[in-house]
Amino acid sequence: MFKIRYILLLLLLLIPFQGAVGQKKMYVRDFDKAIEQIDSLLTQRIVTKNKIKIDTFYIYNRKKKIEFRFTRALSEYPIRNNDTKEIYRFLREQLPDKYKKYDISIVSNKSNLDELSSRYFSNRQDNRHKSPKKKSKWIINESRPYTPREGLHQQYIALWSGHGYYYDLSEQRWKWQRAPYFTTIEDLFTHDYITTFIAPMLENAGCYVMIPRERDHSTTEIVVDYGSPFYNERNNTEKGFHKWNNTQVGYEHPKEPLKEGDNPFTSGTGRAIEITTNSIAQAAYLPYFPETERLSVYISYQSVKNSTKDAKYTVRHISGETTFRINQNIGGGTWVYLGEFTFAKGESGHGVIVSTYKSENNNGKILTTDAVRFGGGYGNVSREGKISHLPKYAEGSRYYLQSAGFSPDVYFYTEQEKEQNDYKDDYFSKGLWINELVKKYNVPLSLGVGIHTDAGRYDNDSTIGTLAIYTRFSENKDKYPDGTSRTISRELADIIQTQIVEDMRNTYASNWNRRPLWDRSYVEARVPEIPSILLEMFSHQNFQDMKYGLDPKIQFTISRSIYKGILKYVAFTQNREYTVQPLPIKNFSTNLYFGNKPTAQLQWEERIDPLEESATADHYIVYTQVIDINNTTPSDFDQGTIVYKNKFSLAIESDKIYNFKVTAVNKGGESFPSETLSVGYTNGRENTKALIINNFYKTGSSSYFDTDILSSSGNITTIESGSPYIASYSYTGSQYNFDINQQWNSDYLPGYGASHLDYAAQRIAGNTFDYPITHGIALLQNGISFASSSATGALSNRYEESNYQIIDIIFGKESANEKIFSEEMVEFITKQAHSGKGILLSGAHISKAASEIPEFGKEILKCSYANSNATSSGKIISEDGSEVVATIATSPNSERYCAESTEALLPSKGAKTLFRYSGSNSSAAVAYQSDKYDIITMGFPIETITSQHQINEMMREVIAILKR
Repeated sequence: MFKIRYILLLLLLLIPFQGAVGQKKMYVRDFDKAIEQIDSLLTQRIVTKNKIKIDTFYIYNRKKKIEFRFTRALSEYPIRNNDTKEIYRFLREQLPDKYKKYDISIVSNKSNLDELSSRYFSNRQDNRHKSPKKKSKWIINESRPYTPREGLHQQYIALWSGHGYYYDLSEQRWKWQRAPYFTTIEDLFTHDYITTFIAPMLENAGCYVMIPRERDHSTTEIVVDYGSPFYNERNNTEKGFHKWNNTQVGYEHPKEPLKEGDNPFTSGTGRAIEITTNSIAQAAYLPYFPETERLSVYISYQSVKNSTKDAKYTVRHISGETTFRINQNIGGGTWVYLGEFTFAKGESGHGVIVSTYKSENNNGKILTTDAVRFGGGYGNVSREGKISHLPKYAEGSRYYLQSAGFSPDVYFYTEQEKEQNDYKDDYFSKGLWINELVKKYNVPLSLGVGIHTDAGRYDNDSTIGTLAIYTRFSENKDKYPDGTSRTISRELADIIQTQIVEDMRNTYASNWNRRPLWDRSYVEARVPEIPSILLEMFSHQNFQDMKYGLDPKIQFTISRSIYKGILKYVAFTQNREYTVQPLPIKNFSTNLYFGNKPTAQLQWEERIDPLEESATADHYIVYTQVIDINNTTPSDFDQGTIVYKNKFSLAIESDKIYNFKVTAVNKGGESFPSETLSVGYTNGRENTKALIINNFYKTGSSSYFDTDILSSSGNITTIESGSPYIASYSYTGSQYNFDINQQWNSDYLPGYGASHLDYAAQRIAGNTFDYPITHGIALLQNGISFASSSATGALSNRYEESNYQIIDIIFGKESANEKIFSEEMVEFITKQAHSGKGILLSGAHISKAASEIPEFGKEILKCSYANSNATSSGKIISEDGSEVVATIATSPNSERYCAESTEALLPSKGAKTLFRYSGSNSSAAVAYQSDKYDIITMGFPIETITSQHQINEMMREVIAILKR
């Protein structure tokens, strides 16, 4: 009987207490109203098919606690502090009276709601970082004229792009990892974002960016190593001083393509010397350069016991010398990137010199040196006896990392598996590369960001948008090796994703979609042992996303958002202030004044960033390049002059062209440069001056996407390539599939948006924003002095009527859609005509744009529009057809932007044809002369002419008409 009573008592204790008589039990369905309220609060923030639901809940009566476990969907929303308060309130209101005073906890995807809530956006202090040791300084650019203390000074960031050309072992051939869509391919597209925009912005903010893929697009590669005739050493050989000696291992430039397991950084020897306080130790790498070219510089050395923290590296280049102080305890045994510099053709004394600093701290330390590489070159990794035959930057990370000396454990992850797989090796290598940088190379990385574009499409005119991916647990661990909580990676993802979405909605795309914050076990987010995320910027397969994503203006905006997100994350986790680097300046103009000495005067205005209050300029840097038109000696922009006002003056010499660009600077860093304006003066022509006005700002993808799309149905009005910002390295070829009903079948049949690969891994020249140089050389060669201005600068009444007798306006590929003839521009040209000036207009769409203002086109320009398909050959002939006077670029190429669509013009009464197009014999340029004014309108951009000599000769004929 006792045992029975005991058992009954035990059973009673185990039965959950349900409360007083009449108190109902609690079920998931009781919280339907709360779920509706949570949906209403959150669901407008992201686009997702996943529904927020309560999976289950647990009641702990003794602890007076209820734990609600939601499905993973809740964790995919951006959560803020106010959200958590509301969600708790919604649930508590639905609790039976008995549980009203119970504590509530909410869990989704193994994370507490408070952990999911952003500390940054909720203005809460962050305590997830273990107090870090003071990070060692690695690379300091001592020649930089500013220190961005509130930027990313002394931050080291891992940045990588998705995919790349790779070797398919099953097919026994090299191939792309993704299919080409809308004239590009992800293998190149995201890397172009990084090298053109994201990395330069981060570097302008003061940080050092590490990329596991070649970043130099040049196919030139020059390596100088110990034993090369272009390598030499110097040291003091007097008694008591040390000599250079071999290190145990070092770099040896491979004579054959690298095979499995080959490591060029362990195939040779380096050089080392012990430093004494007064010793002189120097090693020089001064090669022969086959062409004057801008090339990246990579150095290598060995990190050994007692390595110096103060190695001096001096890069000698056309603009002078740039000096770096480098801690050789970090980064030994691989390529270390220093930057891009222009080197003169031949044995010019340009190159790299490594030496010691004379200081007590260096006494007894070891200075090492190994090799220096200039340029990117072609891929040099062989797979089954085959190399890619493409520039190195086009290849996936797996191959670059082998050539850069990383261990096979990093780039050959599948070696131990039954089937080797280069595709898998490539995406595994990113995280493993980060870990080896930290552990083996001692690089003090702060964070890592992988840049991808996603697949997927909508059949309507909406965007798929931006997705951010992080990994909360790795091998069941929720902390990084230094003790930092892995939830910090969610913070990084949230900040960057939010920045992109808000900036896009506030500028170009109010319909830009925010996708979830994904906690997924993606290798590139899971494997790194520092906070790292994967960012799918948008979908490369969706028309509307790519219509935005291919536009360089939007590429700049998205890249700036990524840079700002990184900046704000770093400042937040380090509990310090931040300042966003300024935007490029605006309304830039130059003036040429004669007096005791000819002087170039520059003027500009600050561009205010409406999205960032801190992005204001403290001062400016004026960069100057001087070209002697009588001398072929190459030149480049100097290293800049700091000015504190928005004006600058410089005395100039005769028969030289002075080119200027300006950047804005603040405590956060340096802006991108302005357009390039030019000034030139020639003796004996002080009474004749020309003003060149640059009105060519159009940029677009190297495709038809510019402004001519009607809708995603595939209907187009014209097929004209855009003009990339400076140059594109991700254009693959024209689109050939316009059938919106065609779905993806395979990468060989990708359906709607499918494009050719004829131009893959080639440079496509774009709008370089420096065309006053081209026009200015032609003017100066023909005895005309000149100044230049942006269109907005010229229209702001900065020029006196009598100062310039010739007005040369560059319209490039600006089209009627951009309203190139604004009211202000029409008024300006009309005023110049009425003032008796000689006027030159050149561009691909001038007469069509003017046709919308008939009285202006016929009465002032003295021409009308005929058609926009005047030539495919690009040959411009004389009026009588007797000779070819110029050839313009009509297809994408590496040297200059192309004008595949040019205008045939119809002369108005009193005007005449000046040049014609070969074949059609239609007018390529129309000239009008009168007692009041002279004007020439060209139906093609002068800058697309393939020879400067032809431009000079054409300008000679133009000047003969305009200068009377």
